[in-house]
Amino acid sequence: MKHDEDAVEELAAELYEAYSAAVGGVAFNGEPLPDWEEFCAEHRKQKQVDAWRAVARRAAELSE
Repeated sequence: MKHDEDAVEELAAELYEAYSAAVGGVAFNGEPLPDWEEFCAEHRKQKQVDAWRAVARRAAELSE
């Protein structure tokens, strides 16, 4: 099922921020994780950003 992309984006942001909080706001290498807006703006991180969006789509499907 296709989901509203604005809703997917909002859910992806919420999931990413929850993940970031759960790991103490730091990446595996000890560097601070950016907030969602910064993360999305990083060209080198688009594969990961798109993965969070895919997770959000799947989470939305599971909640139906």
